[in-house]
Amino acid sequence: MNKYKEKINLVLQNFFDAKIIQTAKISKFNCDIVKILKEYTLRGGKRLRSLLMIYAYQALGGNKQSEIIKASAAMELVQTSLLIHDDIMDQDNLRRGGESVHYKYSKYFDEVNEHFGVSIAIIAGNIAASYVFDVIGNTTFSDSKKIKAMQIIIDYLAQVNFGQAEDILLSKKENFTEAGIEKVHYFKSMTYTAMMPILSGASLADYDKEKINALKIYAQNVGLAFQIHDDIIGIFGDTKKTGKPNGSDLSQNKKTFLILKTLEYASKTEQEFIKKLLGQKSITVYELEKARKIIIKTKSLEYSRKKAQKLIGKAINAIQKSTINQKSQIDLIKIANFIIDREK
Repeated sequence: MNKYKEKINLVLQNFFDAKIIQTAKISKFNCDIVKILKEYTLRGGKRLRSLLMIYAYQALGGNKQSEIIKASAAMELVQTSLLIHDDIMDQDNLRRGGESVHYKYSKYFDEVNEHFGVSIAIIAGNIAASYVFDVIGNTTFSDSKKIKAMQIIIDYLAQVNFGQAEDILLSKKENFTEAGIEKVHYFKSMTYTAMMPILSGASLADYDKEKINALKIYAQNVGLAFQIHDDIIGIFGDTKKTGKPNGSDLSQNKKTFLILKTLEYASKTEQEFIKKLLGQKSITVYELEKARKIIIKTKSLEYSRKKAQKLIGKAINAIQKSTINQKSQIDLIKIANFIIDREK
């Protein structure tokens, strides 16, 4: 995994350096936006989606190694675009241990101007999204394969946004169900965490229906498990490792399996305490620790972990039963296990 991460980072660095030179001809201000996009993209991240794109391509027998690494950088630009906009919607000032783009630009003038910060961050996210197709278009794959990959990315980008809309709506509802949470997880997370990189990577190799069907099952289960584990990290993670404020999922009133099962099995007093935290702008260390204890006591943490593990089991089973080559099977299984073992 590390050998690919370094190569992906180098592709991104070279890509942004070229864009910085190009954008400098427009204005220093726009050039600075691209510099911030470069820093934001390279400041952290697991390169998970890029790896999934590479591994899916290899699983279908693809052998243009340098070209698929170039193409995989597009997944990091998708991530950058979505995270910048996500930070705005979540009103998060911290991302990957650094300032979010909208927060950085809100301080551009002598007086804080939040609207200016949000406006420029929206533009920056849009620029990153446009770069996705620039990266794919400049690979040496056939035009038909590049068009297919781009179409997959376009389709799933739309689904991610529909999922985000559902998530925002759900955060405003007092009553929510497991089906509602799964719907958000499916459209908002599974689509771009797993299905988009895997199917776009597969589309750049030779078509094989049986292998692609196995990869689809893998992607769906891995993507859903990723989000469940992400929700666990959102409450139980270490800020120093996650680079995000602890308890932000509670303050943003995110509806997760952890919260659903906690409210289902907690005492009336405990339910009232958890409900009070949902949407509360600032959560103290004491309040967060108390919430964690209630979540553990009600076995909601255990429930979420088991649910994620079961999904990973299904993903691994699909790969092992397929005719995908042994090396690719090992790579995909490693990613699947990493997803529920990670700390950020």
